[in-house]
Amino acid sequence: DTTAAAVSTTIAGGPTSVAPPTTLPAVKIDVLAIGDSVMLGAAPELSKYGITVDAKKSRPFKAALEIVNYVKSIGALGDEVVVHLGTNSGTTAETMDAIFTALAEVPKGVVLTNAVPDHKWEEGNNSLIRALPDKFPNVTVVDWKLLVDESSSSNGTQS
Repeated sequence: DTTAAAVSTTIAGGPTSVAPPTTLPAVKIDVLAIGDSVMLGAAPELSKYGITVDAKKSRPFKAALEIVNYVKSIGALGDEVVVHLGTNSGTTAETMDAIFTALAEVPKGVVLTNAVPDHKWEEGNNSLIRALPDKFPNVTVVDWKLLVDESSSSNGTQS
């Protein structure tokens, strides 16, 4: 941990006080979770485990790129980034490539598939998500769609 001390400098020739540029390293976000309303609902529980949640209702996949680039630009990307987006709309391979190229230096990226039955973009998003580890070896897919489907079918068969 690095602590900052307030520094005041007097410049020769006048009583002007200036603050030196900050050279302290940014505080790393160990686990950053980026999501939409689904993650927003889980945020209180995730926060209990020390996960930093950045979730917003109706957030599209492409918004993750801006968030990742910002956190990266301030040197705060930690060891894990979890992404759960796509509940509200489809995405493209280009958007996915841009997001996960920006996360290439993060040791572990975790992406959850979409479970949004009766929405035409679900299958397309999930195909793109499931293909990520082939291109980005640091990415792990949690197949939430599969888990939801298995849970639904097992609930109906138990007596």
